[in-house]
Amino acid sequence: RGGGEDTLPSVRISAEDKATIREQLLDALTLALASGHAGVPGAKAIRKQVQLMLKSVASVDYPDRWPSLMPAITVAITSNDEAKTEGGLIALLCVLKKYEHKQAKEGERPPADAIVSATFPVLVQLFPHLSSVPGDTSANMQRVLCKIL
Repeated sequence: RGGGEDTLPSVRISAEDKATIREQLLDALTLALASGHAGVPGAKAIRKQVQLMLKSVASVDYPDRWPSLMPAITVAITSNDEAKTEGGLIALLCVLKKYEHKQAKEGERPPADAIVSATFPVLVQLFPHLSSVPGDTSANMQRVLCKIL
């Protein structure tokens, strides 16, 4: 392939549109998961794309431009809705991936410490509950939870 023939044109997204996208990503992930649980064709591929978008946006925008993400994740994890809980766990894993190999500067706490402090008590209570629930969704949530911990 030749030099630059296949490149897409650059698209600018307004700050307002970026904010709207950020605020809808967790809900989109939950909807994709619920669709997958219901057996909707193509839901798994959509979930993977939304998850990739959430991970990409969170890696750039969290926490400065997306301060509402962690409270939304905490609400999702504590939800009685299976798809919301699973979406919250996946989103939390996406956020933690940002800090996986980063070390804090001298005298500072690593950013992941604050995330873990805020979510660990909820996660510790969630794991025994998931262990007692049969099914593939519960098993997947346990797998994601183990990756988080």
